[in-house]
Amino acid sequence: MSFDYFRSRTASFITGNTKSSFWTRLVLQASQLYPVVRHASLALGTITRADFKDNQELKVIAIQQYNKAIRLSRTETQPTDAALICCIIFIAMEVLWRNYGSAYATLIGGMKMLYPEEFPHLFQMDETPKIDVDAEIRHLCTRLVSQADSYTEMSDQDISQVYTRLSTQAAVYGDVAQGFGRGYRPFFEHERRLRARLQSLSLPGGFESLEQAQVMLDDNIYSCYRFLRTIGDYYRYHSEDDVPLEVSSNLQSYIACLKRWMEAFELFLGKQSKTLDTKDLKTALHLKIHYSIMFLMMSCCFPVEETAFDKFIDVFKDIISWSKSLRLQSDSGTRASLSEEFSVEMGIIHPLSMTVLKCRDPVIRREAISILQSSRWREGVWDSHIAAGIAAIVMGIEEEGLGEIQTCSDIPEQKRIFAIDSSINNTKHSIAFQCAHRPNGMDGPVALEVKKFYW
Repeated sequence: MSFDYFRSRTASFITGNTKSSFWTRLVLQASQLYPVVRHASLALGTITRADFKDNQELKVIAIQQYNKAIRLSRTETQPTDAALICCIIFIAMEVLWRNYGSAYATLIGGMKMLYPEEFPHLFQMDETPKIDVDAEIRHLCTRLVSQADSYTEMSDQDISQVYTRLSTQAAVYGDVAQGFGRGYRPFFEHERRLRARLQSLSLPGGFESLEQAQVMLDDNIYSCYRFLRTIGDYYRYHSEDDVPLEVSSNLQSYIACLKRWMEAFELFLGKQSKTLDTKDLKTALHLKIHYSIMFLMMSCCFPVEETAFDKFIDVFKDIISWSKSLRLQSDSGTRASLSEEFSVEMGIIHPLSMTVLKCRDPVIRREAISILQSSRWREGVWDSHIAAGIAAIVMGIEEEGLGEIQTCSDIPEQKRIFAIDSSINNTKHSIAFQCAHRPNGMDGPVALEVKKFYW
């Protein structure tokens, strides 16, 4: 029954609004061929049959299946495809349990199999992120990597794209982003080919398919976040004169790649909109949202003033409009459990959170919080309830003592939060975070406000 549930429901909703056949085709096929994948799929399907917290029996069954998959991974040599697929399922399990350290360790294990030249030494002590990683998971990853053959020729692009999107999450999320971006710094071959691929794109015809558009945007966004988390973070708070010309030129190239992608995507939609079904249209909105938030972050990469975001009001409005449409369509469906409001993919929670944090228009940011509060769902490492709570606290800090806020300009630079550092405590169901701002102006010291949110 658990596998039937995985096949009929889990494989569908865990994909979110991405255009991918990884869960609906590859995992199902691999489950028939490889016992290790079958046990991992059974574990994930069992968890998502009912609300995990309220069903102890299902919890026990899920853990049993998970342990069987781990034992097979440790005792039997697995084909590379099976090992890569298992790593992704394990990541989904660990993220669902909020074990982000173990999920990150598993991700690195999978990336080591995909790009062995980029990871010559797995889990070096001076490069391991400062998070607790379960010893069993680390051992499992090392075992899988040592078993797998070099995976230079991908049997299915969906596998590599899932890893690309998961790596993007790692580059966005807290301590994981620091460990991934500043420790390993793996600039993969597909990133180096990105600009050439976009330059060779024939704009008169746009993209040939929605899948092609998504792959190109996945690679584009991953490359942008790698830039933000390495070079961007280093130069962000330097004066403009201190930023090397080469760095500024590279930044403009990334922005140009994003714009070129959108031009090709609009051409594709203009030709194919009548042939797209409801699922495809949701994917199109999803892609537009992620393009928009990435364009904003890259456009405001080096200006230290938060007021730089004020000129993008229309972009923030589009993000709100598209997100409302996606949530309305999602809420109209039926869900058997809270677990079914979980997707392993990035969705709209992160873009909505960034909208609240970077757009100081009082109407827009409150609309974003309202969407996040409308119902509780999870996308990868993001939780709508937690995101809404943090966003509301930050908004309160910025607007406190300013009277009625009517426009962005009513919030001065010295009141604006420019950075947030958070730490989650799963045991206490709390998240502590520091908000950084400059109350004495741009040349003054940074002030930190420590806040805590419980869920």
